[in-house]
Amino acid sequence: FCLGEALFLKKDYPRTIEEIEKSLLLPVEVGLFPINQQKLKYYQLYLLGQSFAEIGKADRAEEMFRKSLTLHRDHYKSLQALGLLALQKSRFQEAIDFYEKAIAEGGRSDCSLANLGLAYRKKGRQGDAEKALLRSLEINPERQEALANLGHLYREKKDYPRASHCYEKALNLQESSLEIRLFLSDVY
Repeated sequence: FCLGEALFLKKDYPRTIEEIEKSLLLPVEVGLFPINQQKLKYYQLYLLGQSFAEIGKADRAEEMFRKSLTLHRDHYKSLQALGLLALQKSRFQEAIDFYEKAIAEGGRSDCSLANLGLAYRKKGRQGDAEKALLRSLEINPERQEALANLGHLYREKKDYPRASHCYEKALNLQESSLEIRLFLSDVY
């Protein structure tokens, strides 16, 4: 498992998968150091899920994340990962469900809130989207995705001054963003 974890940090995902799958087959031996077996199993499955996601095997990633959900209190990380997979597949209600549960169970972060806001926006829930995106920006005022999505939301509502303000702040964070420049020119 430790070798797989090190390989994951080096972004060698195929070898990560190989080593962690091996570790799942081995018995855990009692030693001098206590091991929380549920936590170990959780992180084995979680890292497998992340590795499968990185190499484009979303179905296998989803399978690993779902298997990990009942194993440890850190399962909100798997809920966040499942939310991201659902967003990528345009399954917006499913993404909302995963992110809401992750946030309720300890996974409140600027990234989770920004993704939740995007999912709400895609489902036409503008009020909920605005609240989630603003909460994301309270945590991290430099979350570019939240700024851009808030700009999109205001642009859709034809609130051009607020949209341009969000886009300008996002552009200050990444001046080379062609997408933000295009949306800002549309607002102007």
